[in-house]
Amino acid sequence: MELNIISKHRNAIMGFAALWIFYFHTAPLLFINTPVISNIEWFLKRTGYCGVDIFLLLLSYGLYFSFSKTDVFKPLEYIKKRLFRILPSYIAVLFFQCAVFGLGIKYFFKTLIFITQFGKNMYLFLWFVPCVLIFYAFAPFYFFCFKKVKFKLAFTAALIFIICFLCKKYGYMVRHDLYCIISRIPVFISGFLMGYITEKGIKITPAVLILSAAAVFFSMYTDYLLNMGLKELFLPYENCFVNIFAAWGFSILIPYFFESFSANLFVNAIKGIIVFYGKISFQFYCVQEFINKLMCSLFFNELLPEGRKSALLVFILVFILSTLSALVLNKCEKKIKRDI
Repeated sequence: MELNIISKHRNAIMGFAALWIFYFHTAPLLFINTPVISNIEWFLKRTGYCGVDIFLLLLSYGLYFSFSKTDVFKPLEYIKKRLFRILPSYIAVLFFQCAVFGLGIKYFFKTLIFITQFGKNMYLFLWFVPCVLIFYAFAPFYFFCFKKVKFKLAFTAALIFIICFLCKKYGYMVRHDLYCIISRIPVFISGFLMGYITEKGIKITPAVLILSAAAVFFSMYTDYLLNMGLKELFLPYENCFVNIFAAWGFSILIPYFFESFSANLFVNAIKGIIVFYGKISFQFYCVQEFINKLMCSLFFNELLPEGRKSALLVFILVFILSTLSALVLNKCEKKIKRDI
């Protein structure tokens, strides 16, 4: 079995990441009175941002093959394609958020061109969108350099080390919320390395599986120590930097699992659900926080007393509405692209 099964099961990996991010953004803590389960529940929710790292790894992995197959790079075509992949859902959700919560036309236009995020705080609205656009702009230049380098593993490792060193030494000079982008540079550039390794026909051996499992365990255990305050932070947002290991591990283990159990009906049913969310993953990400905020403001303030049962009910409702909204957005985007 070769590493190219990552491409085959890409939507399954993305669906896994999308559902984990949704859990991170919206899930209530239901077992606060049961210590062991509560700890597991809290940790799974707290580390859901790892889904972002998986997305960015797959993003650059896909870009590697896209660039490799292109004889002549056409900047305008590249920019148009990427903008139409990102902006329609972003603009739609921004419009509805401004209309529903009365944020005003000024906020709409400032957020449309990312002044709100870069000027105040990245987390005010869909920080992942400007992050991805920055990486899209950076990707062709990085790919050109990456292809020219002879020792690609050493080059990638050295660059990641330099980024970490600069963050350690000069991190205090950067606004803290901007590390949601900076801390993802290593995982993004490593996706090009994964693409190169896949292109070479590397097989998934038992040793590769053991390394992948060890990478996931190392990342999750380190995240646990960091989030519990049991380990000192040496880098700003170190719990994001370390997720490069989890992103690689999950991106190998998930497709290997589905490929190994391809004849199992139950596994295929689970895969079908996950793949569905992988196909609408970006739209699903865009709508979920807005819908969660809307539902919480409506139900907890008007209809339901706060509590575990009502929180679970709202969570299920948010999940259903986010799924339906993402599906509608996805279909609208496809229609727009066909018409253009």
